[in-house]
Amino acid sequence: MKETIYTIPVNEVFSEECFCPFCRLYKRLDEEEIRYALGPAMMEPDYRAITNEKGFCKYHIRELNSLPRALAMSLVLQSHFKNMKGALCDNFLSEKKGLFSKKTDETDTEYIKGIEKINHDCAICSKIEHHFLRYIDTFVDMIKKDEEFLLRVSDGSGFCMPHYELVLKACKKKLSGKEYERIVSLIRKAQIRKLEKYERDIDLFVESFDHRNAGKKCEAPSDTVIRASHLLNGEFEKLPKKLGDV
Repeated sequence: MKETIYTIPVNEVFSEECFCPFCRLYKRLDEEEIRYALGPAMMEPDYRAITNEKGFCKYHIRELNSLPRALAMSLVLQSHFKNMKGALCDNFLSEKKGLFSKKTDETDTEYIKGIEKINHDCAICSKIEHHFLRYIDTFVDMIKKDEEFLLRVSDGSGFCMPHYELVLKACKKKLSGKEYERIVSLIRKAQIRKLEKYERDIDLFVESFDHRNAGKKCEAPSDTVIRASHLLNGEFEKLPKKLGDV
């Protein structure tokens, strides 16, 4: 299959040893977009227009504030505040239309929707989602057209469950009935192997706490609980244990 800007990263992550290739791909996208937002994006009017309108979610604004780019961050916030002030001040017209009129109710509903949009949009999240879904679609094209790549995936270690769901949905959308049945059956086997592995590890980990196994070495890996959690929800950063819980 001819390489493109989307096939190259997909090929790379599926050539590496990792828990979930799409988790790794998502993390790379996330890191790239965070650096870009206060770097090259500052000189791009189109992207600045997006940040002016959308702002950032709580996670991404925390990450951006961790970068040594105070001036760039203040300029982005300055522009976003102007856009936000417009939504705060320009759309609330109920006092001019009468308190209980139908027109007032419609206007106030639109006003609330405008505030909701400001609070829930994120320039970085929307850009990551766009590129990430393209990666998922590219992956399905690759397993459809490249038998060697399909076998590599089917012999691999599977995905986290959220990304497995996205793969299934993309397969359903892009593959014919027979293609879907054959390809998903191979991917499904890899996913079942992954689930059964962590199911066994969790069983062994729980058994190690049985008083009858006191003094015996636990046969499950020490990171079993966190890895099983990653399987269910996707990879996330492990936080330090609270002292009282150790």
